[in-house]
Amino acid sequence: MNGGSSERLIIDIDFRSHFEIARAVESYDKILKSLPVVFVGSLTNLKQFLQVMAEAARISLKQNSMPLPPWRSLAYLQAKWHSPYQRTVTSEKQNTRGSTGGGHQQCIGHLRRLQSSLRSEIETQRLFLPIHSDTSRRVKLERRRTSSSFRML
Repeated sequence: MNGGSSERLIIDIDFRSHFEIARAVESYDKILKSLPVVFVGSLTNLKQFLQVMAEAARISLKQNSMPLPPWRSLAYLQAKWHSPYQRTVTSEKQNTRGSTGGGHQQCIGHLRRLQSSLRSEIETQRLFLPIHSDTSRRVKLERRRTSSSFRML
């Protein structure tokens, strides 16, 4: 951000994985390994990476007699990161503990509802369990099975 203008910054924490392809040729693998795992940069830098990787994927797939899927095309890759966005800037006065507390309270509410839901699910599962587990009966059944198998021999 220089001189009051702002440039969109792209951050992708698993950048390299977007370009993995099946049966890649050795040259493609080398290019893939040269990519950063985490990408942080401008749309201009990203566009350069996308152009190189789309062309490299096309060549690699062509060498393996495979068609280029639409999701490997340059247009698709650009659309993936160049989606429209709306930046909102809040002033320091609005960014106080009171305004962020609403979001925090909303999270607490979601967590409480999740806890309640989990508790009711556990209670429901308990209703389906037998009241008394008769382990001695299971042991007797097992003894009968093993003794009857000996009789067959």
